[in-house]
Amino acid sequence: MVSDDQKRIDEIRQSADNQSNINEIKEKLKERLHKAEINKQDDEQNSIIERRNKLREQLLLAKNKPVDTPVVKPVDTPVVKPVDTPVAKPVDTPVAKPKTGLEDFELENGVLQKYIGSSRNVVIPSSVTAIGNGAFSRCNIVSSITISHGVTSIGSGAFWMCSNLTSVTIPDSVTFIGSGAFLSCISLSSVALPNSITSIGGSVFVGCISLSHVTIPTNITSIQGKLFLACTSLTDITIPNSVTTIGESAFVGCSSLSSITIPNTIKIIQDRTFVGCSSLTDITLPDTVIAIGESAFANCSSLTNVTIPNGVTTIKKNSFNGCSNLNQQTKACIKSKEPITKKGFFKVMFS
Repeated sequence: MVSDDQKRIDEIRQSADNQSNINEIKEKLKERLHKAEINKQDDEQNSIIERRNKLREQLLLAKNKPVDTPVVKPVDTPVVKPVDTPVAKPVDTPVAKPKTGLEDFELENGVLQKYIGSSRNVVIPSSVTAIGNGAFSRCNIVSSITISHGVTSIGSGAFWMCSNLTSVTIPDSVTFIGSGAFLSCISLSSVALPNSITSIGGSVFVGCISLSHVTIPTNITSIQGKLFLACTSLTDITIPNSVTTIGESAFVGCSSLSSITIPNTIKIIQDRTFVGCSSLTDITLPDTVIAIGESAFANCSSLTNVTIPNGVTTIKKNSFNGCSNLNQQTKACIKSKEPITKKGFFKVMFS
């Protein structure tokens, strides 16, 4: 028991000794740090003093050193050479060639092959002798055409589908108009055909829906087939005494045609000549007529009276089909004419 207490006392003493040693070490470390701090401050103070001394020396040297004044060298002024001003050469101004009036036309041996211009109002020059086939076809920009004197013929389809063409002037030098020349010129309202014309082809005015008046030349001997087909605005027409034949379907669909004069030079009313002329109310056939073709007046729904001469020996089938307003006298006259065979009809036609 005593020995344990003794041990404990010894441990306490030892611990106290150790604590004393630690305190001594701390004191020594503090002393060293204090000395190091003092030495550091001394070193910095010495460094500052040394830098100040160097700066003083440099200032003294700078004050006592003579300044070298730089020698200004004269500047060599460059000699300005005179500039050679180029002499302006005269510009060769092209001389404008006088217009001949032929720039808008493709010509070949006097025949106008193609219109290549952009004018709305076209005057065909007098040097042109003929208008070729399709020369103005689909020229929708053109609204009026004046054909100069000297042109003798107008080719087939020459003005085909000129949809904005409203007027055309044809001189009395023209003798021939080819088939379909004005086909589907839907804005063409009137045409004066001079008496110099001796031949007009078929279908010339087909689909000219605005055409209301046409003068047929007195030297024409034949109205070709489908000449005025679907001319829905045509109101009246006079066929001259020079005409001896009217072709098939010549006036089909002329729904506004209310008056027509047929000369006594006509012998045959051909097949389908007046089909669909729904505004016709009265028609007088001349005494020279001997035959009426098939469906000649079919669907003339307003037709009430037809004067049929005694010389008519044949009225073919359906000649007046769809003419629902015919008076009784006309119906009786038509019924009295017995139809004959096709072979017999052609014998009558060409007798």
